[in-house]
Amino acid sequence: MRRIPALVLTLLAIIAAVIVDRSRPDDDAVATPFASERETWMPAVSQGPGAVNWYCPGVPADGDDSGGGVVIANTTNSVLTGRYEVLTPDGAVESEIIDLPAYERLEIDVGEIADAPYATVVAELATNGAVVEQRAVDAEGDHVAPCATQTSDRWYLADGFTLDDSSDELVITNPYDSDAVASLSLVTDQGALTPAAFQGFPVPARSVLAVDIAELGVQDEAIAGVELTATTGQVVLGRAQRFEGNERGGFTMTLAAPTLAGQWWFTVGEVAEGVVEEYRILNPGDADVAVTASALGAAPTSEVTGPTEIVAAAGRVTTFDAADMDGLAEGPHSMVFSTVDLPGVVVERVLTRTGTLGTATSVSLGGLARPDGFVANNWYVGTSPEGATDEALVLYNTVSADANVEIRSMTEGGFLPILGLDRIRIPPNGRIAIDLDERRALGRTLLVSSTRQIFVERQIPRDGPLGGTTTAWAIPLDA
Repeated sequence: MRRIPALVLTLLAIIAAVIVDRSRPDDDAVATPFASERETWMPAVSQGPGAVNWYCPGVPADGDDSGGGVVIANTTNSVLTGRYEVLTPDGAVESEIIDLPAYERLEIDVGEIADAPYATVVAELATNGAVVEQRAVDAEGDHVAPCATQTSDRWYLADGFTLDDSSDELVITNPYDSDAVASLSLVTDQGALTPAAFQGFPVPARSVLAVDIAELGVQDEAIAGVELTATTGQVVLGRAQRFEGNERGGFTMTLAAPTLAGQWWFTVGEVAEGVVEEYRILNPGDADVAVTASALGAAPTSEVTGPTEIVAAAGRVTTFDAADMDGLAEGPHSMVFSTVDLPGVVVERVLTRTGTLGTATSVSLGGLARPDGFVANNWYVGTSPEGATDEALVLYNTVSADANVEIRSMTEGGFLPILGLDRIRIPPNGRIAIDLDERRALGRTLLVSSTRQIFVERQIPRDGPLGGTTTAWAIPLDA
């Protein structure tokens, strides 16, 4: 069964991205890597020949209640070769050859391999065509996140939260053979902080370094944005958050943003009792930035007359609550944040739902168009939920024309359509939420293919005492 809400608001004129159409991928195609000269984008799979590396943000690996793993799915019709390493603060603890047959998956149990506060996986593949994502497990829940396809010398986080004994740890991975040197700056309600101990600090080669932001003087803060700059080498930045108290709950483990951008998209949003939908906007620059927030695909009863204007103050994190948007009715919606003041900002969504089991929070970066304006028609889900899940996939159609969507499941013979999920229509500039309850849709690698340019977010059942769901992006096909 799929749920298709009513027709949605027309995409507002403020959204001026140039969007390039592409057909769905051929199962026989071989993928190519991120070309080194391309500008930074979100994690993506590319078509064509060439090598590619994937860098995971990290999972806790220090006890019975923590751990996690990484899934590598070969979406091509040929053998995928390479190797993976598991990195810890003490260096690499495992290095194994990858020889993965067509349309099969490799599952790496990091918690069984490593005994460390955090461990990360680096997969070095001879060809593209893999989808790589991680699942981090904590006593308070679990969280799925895509792995990165690029390292960077800059990383940003708009959200940070240390109220009520909540913890916020930065997980820095250096996958290279030489030490990196990095500096951290933070933004709180009190302004910018540049802790002396974390200016020009080393990140040893082929290792993981965890930094609790409480060590940086950020304690009992509701806002703590982060900018990491590597002055030597490049790194990968992840973030682990464990929430305590009444405002937030649960555990998240996500990848930071390697770039500022002029537009950030979110397909999952809801105004409802027991739901708090906040956005954190980081502007690390020296000048204020004008940002517009546009609600998309909202209920027909909404009376939103236009985008909401927000001033993102220089060197600050600005908070925007969707419930404060004039005219936005109760119910689901999507959001996009836009600015013409380049280089832009970073936007994260903090979605907190209170249910019968307690309060659970999920924190996610927005999705991005490629710097040339390309938005994908095709998106991969590394592993779908094991059990039937309502509203497991949330899609937004960025085009002012109908989109026809087909969801296919990876099998031994390739990607095959799933009955009932092979003829889905999304209205122009519309939003739909799709239930996954067919056997062939569960516990599988999926391909969501559209005739138009779409964004695809996932809602994943959360293990742990709080229940609920976490959110994560599907992985776009860069073609």
